[in-house]
Amino acid sequence: MSVHDQEDFARVYDEDEMIPIRKGDLRALLDVASTSMDFGSGMLNDEEVEILRAAAVVLSIDPMTVTPSGHHCKYAPHVWRWQPSYYSQPTGQWRCQFCFLEDLERAAPNEETNGE
Repeated sequence: MSVHDQEDFARVYDEDEMIPIRKGDLRALLDVASTSMDFGSGMLNDEEVEILRAAAVVLSIDPMTVTPSGHHCKYAPHVWRWQPSYYSQPTGQWRCQFCFLEDLERAAPNEETNGE
């Protein structure tokens, strides 16, 4: 699934001319983008994330490794973790560790599973 497949998707970058680039240079550029201090800050839009993911595929890198956590659940299932109560719920709640979506209908874990 890709944001490019969405009905309301509109490209921001419309320069489609192809240029050659060395794989090592592309890898260096991807490293700069994905290790930036701003990488996980939510600064990247959907199209920019798609570009990072496409570059990763060209380099035979799992695209999830360059997908910021805020975009993770667009490409993979939620990863639920039990969040003990810090004031919001009486006992705690299930929360996705990537997008922080809450599942208030899922039953609390029993102590034997230790929250997993």
